[in-house]
Amino acid sequence: MNRNFIYKWGETVRVSLAAPKESRPGKVCAVCGMRQAGDTNLYLVEFENGDSLEVPEGWLQPNLERPGKSV
Repeated sequence: MNRNFIYKWGETVRVSLAAPKESRPGKVCAVCGMRQAGDTNLYLVEFENGDSLEVPEGWLQPNLERPGKSV
């Protein structure tokens, strides 16, 4: 299934507070990759310290505190 991605490569986002602990809820990160797995859009995000992990779209939200600023 081909779905549009909400976030773009390089966009600064925040991990939702509802995300599991291992996904770093509340942390700001940058989108550095995207792929689809079945019906789910997945984003590879990179944190300020250089760590990265894959997060489902539903666990991300726009970074409203510092829009336009990179991590």
